[in-house]
Amino acid sequence: MHTLNAPRVILSAKPRTYHCLGPVQTIALEEAEKAGITLPQILGAQRCQKLVRPRHKAMWRAARETLANLSEIGRVFNRDHTTVMYAIAKVDAEIKASHV
Repeated sequence: MHTLNAPRVILSAKPRTYHCLGPVQTIALEEAEKAGITLPQILGAQRCQKLVRPRHKAMWRAARETLANLSEIGRVFNRDHTTVMYAIAKVDAEIKASHV
């Protein structure tokens, strides 16, 4: 869990070596890496299941682990705050269903 909202510096082997990420982007990157996808994919417009599930989980985590409001989270993912609300509800329902 991130206790500070300080940016995280990521070192990359790609030509652009330094990327300064805020807390929401850092969570998105972590979820993308877990799912075996890239940061541009998780932040992109495609809606295939391989991308949607980690995107929803990242939005859910961002809402729980950062001080960002729904609109700010939505801006990071290029989505409306209502989409973030839907993602949070969806992940909450999945968690509840897995504990029953």
